[in-house]
Amino acid sequence: MRRSTAVAQSLHIAQIPRGWIVLGSALASWMLLAAMWAATSQLFSYVLAAI
Repeated sequence: MRRSTAVAQSLHIAQIPRGWIVLGSALASWMLLAAMWAATSQLFSYVLAAI
């Protein structure tokens, strides 16, 4: 697969291997999911307490 010059240049400037970028993205998405889960459960408990 051919990369565009902008993508290849940005990866070259960062000097970070692709595996670390994938791992960081996966970790960030799981952290976002955990934050959304915590916020939803707190909102649900707040609504139940108000009833």
